[in-house]
Amino acid sequence: MATASFHVVVDEKEAVECIPLNEVAWHAGDGRGPGNTKSIGVEICESGDREKTLQNVAELVAKLLHERKWGIDRVKQHYDWSGKNCPRILRDTGRWPEFLGMIEKELKEMSEHWAEKYYKFLTEEKGIVIREKRFDDTVTRGELFALMARMMGYKE
Repeated sequence: MATASFHVVVDEKEAVECIPLNEVAWHAGDGRGPGNTKSIGVEICESGDREKTLQNVAELVAKLLHERKWGIDRVKQHYDWSGKNCPRILRDTGRWPEFLGMIEKELKEMSEHWAEKYYKFLTEEKGIVIREKRFDDTVTRGELFALMARMMGYKE
């Protein structure tokens, strides 16, 4: 069994898994508490482009949440487990809420049905589709004819 003080380290170029996510990493500073034993430690390694690094971390965290069907409430700071001022740069600049927003945005995009953007375009911008979302239902020939007619400018 390997030991490390975090599971994954992320910078502006890549994310490196240092210890398997299902193993305990001693990252939270709470001994054998839930921070160390039940959470995934992600270390932000700022070695260049801070904004790109934060975007990469937000994408990774959103992916981890999405894969596990967890919500944004599962995202914790080192501070939440041990009281340490970490992530210091986000805390000292008041950017923690913004960072959570970045994760939520990524998570929403991952959770959205692939056809959602087309539905929004047709309903909100073009006013063509009037019915409820039925992304995975089959379309009848009648519905297809109606859709095509609306697209070609037919007004009811």
